[in-house]
Amino acid sequence: MHLNSSLPKFVFVELTNICNFDCTFCATRIMKRQKGMMDFNLYRKIVNEAKDIGINNLNLWLMGEPFLYPKIFECIEYAKDKNIGVSLITNGSLFNAHFFQKFFSLDLSNINNMIISYHTPNKETFNLRNSKEIDFNIYCEQISRFIKEKIKHKTSFPLEIRFLINILEFEFAKGIPNSYEKIKDSLHFIGEINSKFKFPTKKEFEYYNKCNDYFRIEIIPDLYLRFEQTHDWNKIFIPQEAKVVPAKRGYCKFPFDTLGVLWNGDCTICCVDFDGEINIGNASDCSLREILESNGIKEIRNNMKKHILSENKCQYCKGMLMNSSRKSAGYYKKLLGAKYKRSELKNELYRLKEYLCNKYRKK
Repeated sequence: MHLNSSLPKFVFVELTNICNFDCTFCATRIMKRQKGMMDFNLYRKIVNEAKDIGINNLNLWLMGEPFLYPKIFECIEYAKDKNIGVSLITNGSLFNAHFFQKFFSLDLSNINNMIISYHTPNKETFNLRNSKEIDFNIYCEQISRFIKEKIKHKTSFPLEIRFLINILEFEFAKGIPNSYEKIKDSLHFIGEINSKFKFPTKKEFEYYNKCNDYFRIEIIPDLYLRFEQTHDWNKIFIPQEAKVVPAKRGYCKFPFDTLGVLWNGDCTICCVDFDGEINIGNASDCSLREILESNGIKEIRNNMKKHILSENKCQYCKGMLMNSSRKSAGYYKKLLGAKYKRSELKNELYRLKEYLCNKYRKK
């Protein structure tokens, strides 16, 4: 029987929060919660309950590298048996001959999407991944081999090769390509896949980037390049001269669209809640139905409809980024003007205006 309340559009099942990379641009390096692997019986319970309430697709990640999970292939198969689609993500470092043999022997018809977080496409930027287990050249060869194996086996699931672009020039992602020329030069491997592929012109690329936080380009059917902006994990990585003034009011769609189940069963309503601060229940102790119909999530959603931010995590995320000693709009605009796109700056300035109005209204 389906839920009476609305189902989340995106359900994340974190098989593990352990990662074999330590990327400077990822919140994994500052995550405080215990690391571990999800019990396979808990995974099966989640899949069964998801199916019972009408959830037909699962994202098998939140933090961590999912393919470190010993029973990842069994997870794909179990979801397939229950007629549940899955989306996968990986940094690609675990690709090898054994992996290819095992992965491509599966019935992959329930895979909705697979993402390879290539992110750093040259030797210099690969250092930002802080991986001591794999050489960059071998890493590139493994990803290229996976693409070729996918083509050879004629699998139909969409595959995205993700690249970071650092147009906003965040310090923690320093070195990641931030110009059209550098990005284009880093995609030398595309010619091996499709010699006729034409990369967008500089004008087209800048238009895509200006209008979107990310965009993707199809190389061949079901194979895409996806470019996305580096982000600060909702103000976790901020300049030293700045601080965050929490917001009391605002709006976010995540409480309505998202459910994340962490490896230990704790549930959150935000896919960037890497430490599980917004805990709405535990899937080991309660059913997904009980969690999604609990008073906790109802209160968060009802407050959000009124533009009230009841959770500290939400208040910080939607808060205003300011200089630690000065709070004028002029300084704020100068601080961020060179780093933030116009739409983002406009939203942040609106929040600043609201903050200042509320502050002086109280006086």
